[in-house]
Amino acid sequence: MDSWIWKSIEKMKTPLISSELAEETGWHIGDGSMNFYNQDGKMRGLYQLRGHIEDDKQHYLDRIKPIFESIYGIKINLREMPSTRVFGFQIWNDELANFKLKLGLPLGKKWDISIPKDFLGSNEL
Repeated sequence: MDSWIWKSIEKMKTPLISSELAEETGWHIGDGSMNFYNQDGKMRGLYQLRGHIEDDKQHYLDRIKPIFESIYGIKINLREMPSTRVFGFQIWNDELANFKLKLGLPLGKKWDISIPKDFLGSNEL
């Protein structure tokens, strides 16, 4: 397992439906993924959000990190991953994976993904 993947010891705050959550969900649909994996005999949720190592880095620093931390109350560590040419983060957090799953986002490959219904009823979102 990569050493830069860290376990969240912070309790996640459950976000309210908002324009920031809608934007963050769009980031997930485009560049995120999540799944549950066996870690030491227990199924754990792994969430990751990664963009291009050069083109997206400043956006992750200026916008994604502060919004993500504000929405979920979870601190994230952004990293460059030169071998795959991406920049972003991965975090073990069961609450986050379960929240996104309940929102309607799929585990694993995003073969069939759509905008969650919670966002479709509002022109603002």
